[in-house]
Amino acid sequence: MLRIDRNLDTRSIESAYEQLENNKPDLFITKKISEEFGMVPAIIQLISTWFKKVPNGNIMVDSSVGDDLKLFYDLDYFFPAITHCWSRKIVDNSNNDLKPTLRQYNAEAYRKMTTQQAGGGQKVLLSCFDHLSKKRGLLNAFYVDGEFIDSEIIFGMSIDKALKQVVSFNKQKTKNLSNVYLDLIDIIYELIKNTDNWATTDEQNRPLVQSSRGLYMKFHKKKQTTLMAEFQEQEGIRNYFSTSKFEENSQGEVYFLELSVFDTGIGFVQRYRPTSVDKPYSSAEQVEIVKECLLVNNTSAVGLSQMVKGKGLDRIMSILNKKGFFWLRTGSVSLYRNLRQNQYFYGGGKEDVVLYDWKTNSSEKFAHLESVVGSVVSLVYPISALLNE
Repeated sequence: MLRIDRNLDTRSIESAYEQLENNKPDLFITKKISEEFGMVPAIIQLISTWFKKVPNGNIMVDSSVGDDLKLFYDLDYFFPAITHCWSRKIVDNSNNDLKPTLRQYNAEAYRKMTTQQAGGGQKVLLSCFDHLSKKRGLLNAFYVDGEFIDSEIIFGMSIDKALKQVVSFNKQKTKNLSNVYLDLIDIIYELIKNTDNWATTDEQNRPLVQSSRGLYMKFHKKKQTTLMAEFQEQEGIRNYFSTSKFEENSQGEVYFLELSVFDTGIGFVQRYRPTSVDKPYSSAEQVEIVKECLLVNNTSAVGLSQMVKGKGLDRIMSILNKKGFFWLRTGSVSLYRNLRQNQYFYGGGKEDVVLYDWKTNSSEKFAHLESVVGSVVSLVYPISALLNE
């Protein structure tokens, strides 16, 4: 079985993808997962990939008769993953059907999303399911009557409760975060709009049979020594935290926000791949495609007014410039950019977009990983520097 447990981290998860390719296993979900940066959307992507690549697989939830299944909904990935895979058999350790019980908890989880309630702490997950009806599948945080909220002002008001829930770590300090709110609204708007434009259809613009998309935000407060230990094997993000000077609170902790957007679409590479190309792209070729996606307007869309709406991922690079960290898993590549070291240049070309491989930590040598469903973008937005303002 493919186990979803605390042993999975942002590096070892690639071994799980190899297991998918080789064994076609069933899925086994436990009550414990790693709490490190990026793991929730990474697990959602892993389970979505399992759903596609193992068509006859079943899901076993690590529970027995009488256990409180509600505890599994404390796992931030559980509700969107179970909803995406609902057509599969879902059982407990004794092979009892769990769907009758899970239905009531799904309804409660959905209600929490529509009211933007916290997920057991300073974190929020908001998810859309395009294969359901618009009323049930398109979340009111991003849509009104089935239409994406194009106005950034209204969009910001719509997700205001979720943002405040995640960032309200200290009432006295929070009042200094107006610029942070504006940055976060801009980032979330571009990322969710990007999924609305590109992640709901296939190459021929036909609706996907199964499509889930969402936003995950979490407030982190940790000592830099703890972060170094957590990312001992992930050189890129460890280097970001170790070489950057962050303001610390009185306990020696740094504050940062994790902001991730995930989708189960066809992915960056397949979306931009010419239809005349029959053979798979190499990892280096996929990186070049991703670089194209990071240039201004290349992932924006034209609306009914024939005006380009948004500036796509380029805008996010601009917002994160000199302070943030960007990580993308799509296709057969896992890439990152430390925007403190590799800064953004407006109007630059592909040669100005420096991306590093998550596994090799090289900007020239890129590992060819097992392919995944859709895309996950995970960002670090530091807020420690605002503590003493």
